[in-house]
This record gives sequence, structure tokens and C-alpha cells, in this order.
Amino acid sequence: MMHIISSQTSVNVPSMNRTDAVGNRKRLGRLALTGLVLAMIIGISTVITALLGNSDAYAAASLPAEQHTVIVERGDTLWSIANEHIAKGGNPREYIYELKKKNGLKDASIRAGQQLLLP
Repeated sequence: MMHIISSQTSVNVPSMNRTDAVGNRKRLGRLALTGLVLAMIIGISTVITALLGNSDAYAAASLPAEQHTVIVERGDTLWSIANEHIAKGGNPREYIYELKKKNGLKDASIRAGQQLLLP
């Protein structure tokens, strides 16, 4: 035979009024917005770190194996440097143009001791 025991306990649950419900929704909304902002910050930081994190490795890989330079001596001109380093049959004017471009020179002014990257 089975005996069924039943008990009832009264629980007094305070009812929420309308202002409490609105306050809870606002808190929940603020919490969701805060979570969204934090997730965006973490995501953006991850992307930036991924793009810039190995910049030294990429920079080293993108540099030419060897860059030739010349130190300007007293009396040197771009023309004389071009004539010293130009390939046989090359155009000195084109070489000077490339030399100025590579070194960020606006004109033909150079000074003794200045280091120039050769094209």
C-alpha cells in the first residue's frame, strides 16, 4: 500500500510593481551594453595586435638583403656620384632622379658626411 504525504508551505513572494520591473530592464540593458562594448574593445584589440604584432618580422622580410650607401665627401656632387655608381651605358640624369627620390632630396644640394642610399 502506498501512502501519500502532502504538505503545503506558504511562501510569501513580494510582488514587483511596475517601477521595479522598469528598473530591472534598465539594469539588464546597461549590463548588456557594457558587455557589448567590452567585447568590441577586446575584438578590436585582437585585430590590431594581429596586424601590428609581428611588424618587425614583416619589416625585416620586406627590406632588401643589402642596401648600398655612399658617404658624401667634400667636392662630391650628385652628378659625380651618379657617374661613379651608374651601370655601364646608364643615363646619369635618370640615376640622379632615382638617387634624389630614394633619399628624399628636393634639390641637388648635398654636404660632406651625408650618407646617401644608392638606387
